[in-house]
Amino acid sequence: MADIEALTEPSRKNGCTLPPHITQVIAWVVLVVFGVLHFTSLVPALHNSWQPAAHAVPGVVIFVHLIVHVATLTIDPCDDKVLQAKLPKVKLNRAKHSFVIEDGHCNFCQVDVGYYKDSKIRHCRECNKCVKNFDHHCPWLNTCIGAKNYRWYIATLATALVALVLVTGIAVMEFITYFTDKNDRNILQPYRDLNATLHYKDADFQILYQRVPHEAWLAMLAVLFTLGVVAVGLITHLLGFHIYLIYHKLTTYAFITAERPKKSQTKLNKNTTSCYIKKGKVNPSNNKDSSFNNTVQGTCLPSFNFLRFIKRGNRSNVEIQPTSASAIPAENNNNSKLVMDNELNGTTLFMVDETAMRFTANSSFQNSVL
Repeated sequence: MADIEALTEPSRKNGCTLPPHITQVIAWVVLVVFGVLHFTSLVPALHNSWQPAAHAVPGVVIFVHLIVHVATLTIDPCDDKVLQAKLPKVKLNRAKHSFVIEDGHCNFCQVDVGYYKDSKIRHCRECNKCVKNFDHHCPWLNTCIGAKNYRWYIATLATALVALVLVTGIAVMEFITYFTDKNDRNILQPYRDLNATLHYKDADFQILYQRVPHEAWLAMLAVLFTLGVVAVGLITHLLGFHIYLIYHKLTTYAFITAERPKKSQTKLNKNTTSCYIKKGKVNPSNNKDSSFNNTVQGTCLPSFNFLRFIKRGNRSNVEIQPTSASAIPAENNNNSKLVMDNELNGTTLFMVDETAMRFTANSSFQNSVL
């Protein structure tokens, strides 16, 4: 227990634990607004014979969504070993521990959780607990998604998508038929209730069962289906992504960690050049002048990183002339370490790691990084 500095805040039990996340509040507001407007504003405008189905079908879907949504929120995805131990979460001495889980032991939960590749347990810093088969922390539900609630999470996405498609589809249909049905008066009930002698502007359209001007009703429809289309697009993308993960037997965490090195390498390749250094001047690498013999050679040197490690007082002595890696002579293209330029005031300038291409300032330059 030597690494305990102080007890942290208690871990979150589930998505109902306070305080709520702002995106969780937004999700509930959208759910309530769409549900209330559907039953009090959209359904009353439909043909009387269509209204029972418009009440029943979306109503059942929304009801099922509420059940799976609440189930996802209330299930505690914490690993059983951590729940049984009931130990306080601690802050760690980062000088001693490089990782949260080391040798199968969680240094936060103080429990042996097993090796990640075998148990797939990860410690969520948002909830401050270890989660079995950790997939991701969902801010919209304000809880971790893992082995215990992943199926409920997928059901939440699927039912939300179906409900949004139904409500958004009805809103789009009513907006269009407001203009196309004003003469035939076969679809919208407010038009059907008019006498043949009355103008379509006399139709009684409602929001929250209260009569409103036609412009207000149309504006409500426009906002509703615009938000609906955006929400349908986002949830379709998210559900499709998880279907892809299920098919390939991956988790979101595993997918992201696998993609991160690829993105880093791609970014590195786009921002690197090759060069020589001589007397504080960076020259094109196709220069084979014999006076370069005492100059340390390096490949793939990012010019913007080079500038960051130049001592302020010597910045005027340095000139950058980047060149492509293809211009380096074959005998010099060896990814060697760039250690020192003896002719730049006799000081070590910087060092390049040959594999990860990380640039580290020498101790004499650490206080002069731009």
